[in-house]
Amino acid sequence: MLRVLIIEDDENTLQGLQDLLMHEGFLVNGAGSGKKAMTVFKNNTFDIVLCDYRLPDSNGLQICSELLLAQPELEVMMFTAYSSSNIISKAKNIGIRKVFAKPLSLDLLFDELDGVKMDLQKAEDLTQVL
Repeated sequence: MLRVLIIEDDENTLQGLQDLLMHEGFLVNGAGSGKKAMTVFKNNTFDIVLCDYRLPDSNGLQICSELLLAQPELEVMMFTAYSSSNIISKAKNIGIRKVFAKPLSLDLLFDELDGVKMDLQKAEDLTQVL
């Protein structure tokens, strides 16, 4: 089972994503701020992070950068209602896998999550061969 951390300050969106991903078989934790996310991250292990760009105490680029410095193999995706080529470029430069526009397309999200599952399975298969 893949472990997911969702960082989203809108309570309804956070709860909806948590419920949906749990229903799909993911182990999910949620955080409504950057500070809370860092605490949850330090006390748990995650495979995937889904992070909103605009948070009450920081922005998604800062949080994602810190998470990727701590765990470079982490699969990080960001979503934003403020999509711009500048944000997308910065996101790619720090290692964010995908930036989604809000409102979030669940089909696109699940396509990307399926891609993560396949990538992680390939990596696991390779380590077993070695």
